[in-house]
Amino acid sequence: MARSGIPIAAAWIALASYVAGCAETPRREIRLGARTDHIEGWIQAGAELSVFPDRPDRNYDPYGWNETHHCVTVVTDSPEVWTAACELDGSRVRVWGRPVLYAELDPGTSTHDVLLSKRYYKTTLVNNACLRDYIFVADRFEKL
Repeated sequence: MARSGIPIAAAWIALASYVAGCAETPRREIRLGARTDHIEGWIQAGAELSVFPDRPDRNYDPYGWNETHHCVTVVTDSPEVWTAACELDGSRVRVWGRPVLYAELDPGTSTHDVLLSKRYYKTTLVNNACLRDYIFVADRFEKL
């Protein structure tokens, strides 16, 4: 009795489909430089506002990717803009504003601030959990 090659071919097709399905999808990027006037991504409101190029997940690791794949730390000195951002938590947004180099933010003046290298935008502590060179100062948010 001759063996058919159909089961072997079917197994190869199934394996190829599985591998293709497991391939990592390209990650979105947020390019941020001195002349950037807006950014787009998914907002996460917590102790600090962050905009992510992709939907944030528990496995987010800013140390594992190129900076363009990092989230962007967002600050504002407007209570109205902060409230609007918090109401959009989890949404895809466009944020209008301007970039500021994190290293150029005001350092804290207390011994505690100096020892921990804390930085402030006006009176707001900026942790920069996204680990970018720039943070983004928001003027307004737009839901996409």
